[in-house]
Amino acid sequence: MRKLFYAIVMLALLVVPVKAAVVEVVINLGVTADYTTATKTLDWSDGVMAAVLTDEGPYPIYFDVVVDAAFNDGHDTSSGGVASAYFTSGNWNVLLKDGSTDVMKILGHLTTRYNEGETGPGELYGAAVAFVDSIVVYDESYFGDAVNFDGDNMIGVTASTSLPGDISDYSANWNSTNVIVTLLADETQIPEPATMILLGLGGLAILRRKPRA
Repeated sequence: MRKLFYAIVMLALLVVPVKAAVVEVVINLGVTADYTTATKTLDWSDGVMAAVLTDEGPYPIYFDVVVDAAFNDGHDTSSGGVASAYFTSGNWNVLLKDGSTDVMKILGHLTTRYNEGETGPGELYGAAVAFVDSIVVYDESYFGDAVNFDGDNMIGVTASTSLPGDISDYSANWNSTNVIVTLLADETQIPEPATMILLGLGGLAILRRKPRA
């Protein structure tokens, strides 16, 4: 049923080309995260599906997606059994595809550090402000040649990850296959990363608080 819906959407796009600015890209299936403690790097890869929202309407357009990203120079800031870390550099590319057809590629790098912290047992949330270096449109029948993020090219990047087990620090390698990554057109759409981590840790403290006897 889902494939039929996607096919109808793609057919409509081919008949009526959309000239639109991208306001949000949500990569919500198939992204893998690998943290390697020896190199202090966090890598995102793979992908299955991305939902692209434009300023032409509220409905997302679905694409196949290939993600290739690396966050480097990791610093473990975990404390009291609560995991957190930040990465001072990073870059990525996000390739949107319609089957075997390349549609669009978004390439970028960090402009602030990527902060990641534990928001629940085995749950990590990360956020950063980033920059889109270039947007390459391979097939203009989808978006035309005017594709861009709204406003300037400063964007927000968020990611949430559920690990198969709990995590207390970044002293060991870990892997997750259910990362949700969002690229937001305006960096002000996401909470300031450090604040978001603190809010998450506050929630974690509440969750871990023992009831009174």
